[in-house]
Amino acid sequence: MYIERTIKLPKSKSFFLFGPRQTGKSTLLKNHFSSQDTIYYDLLKSEVYRKLLARPEIFRNEVYAALKSKPPLYIIIDEVQRIPQHLNEVHFQIESGVPCFFILSGSSSRKLKRYQANMLAGRAWTFQLHSFSYPELKDNFDLFSVLKYGALPGVYLNPEEFEKRETLHSYVDTYIKEEIEIEANIRNLSGFLRFLPIAAHQNGELINYSNIARETETSGHIVKEYYKILEDTLLGFFLLPYARSIRKKMSQQPKFYFFDPGIVTTLTNT
Repeated sequence: MYIERTIKLPKSKSFFLFGPRQTGKSTLLKNHFSSQDTIYYDLLKSEVYRKLLARPEIFRNEVYAALKSKPPLYIIIDEVQRIPQHLNEVHFQIESGVPCFFILSGSSSRKLKRYQANMLAGRAWTFQLHSFSYPELKDNFDLFSVLKYGALPGVYLNPEEFEKRETLHSYVDTYIKEEIEIEANIRNLSGFLRFLPIAAHQNGELINYSNIARETETSGHIVKEYYKILEDTLLGFFLLPYARSIRKKMSQQPKFYFFDPGIVTTLTNT
């Protein structure tokens, strides 16, 4: 069952598409762009990853070969953060005036920033994809299910409650706890693992960095860095308090929201 997403992706502009894992980025791109006009590089595939990492020039040669036969063309690179330096090649091809558009999707911009990757400023737009929303689900929207299990496509569209729970537990254990450690280069993993359920319990409440630091046996500075990791990996966002003065707004404590209710209920065991 394919649910039409409300996000509007251009077909005449290169762009980034960021979003947490399993929000449907690959499915969206494959439905939005015809396979006949597209070259698709999935960097989660070991053979594709190794090929482009070892010999970056293969990418350029394959694009040029495809352009000779059937322009215009769309070049999709999925999980682009796995090879940050590859964006230099994309930049080169855009500046060279190749008659195609580059679609670059990924689950984290933090790794790209850490490696000071070329973010193609002014040459590529940026979009974000999250879980299903009410306008997308329409008559299929189930408030109870969203509040309990969230709206990740693979979870929401699964009719079995047991499988919903198991998928969410797997998501938290393998993605949030393991992959975020790798992506963010976390040194104090035990502190981060203590932080996650506390942050989930504090979801939507004013953040008290001192209290959380005491409960996680870390410092306020480290707690702020943990929240920044969640924000940079698109697992949540800050909501700043309303104030007419920018200075006053920045001096007050924000709230933090995880991107999906199912993540909160799983981390808090509720």
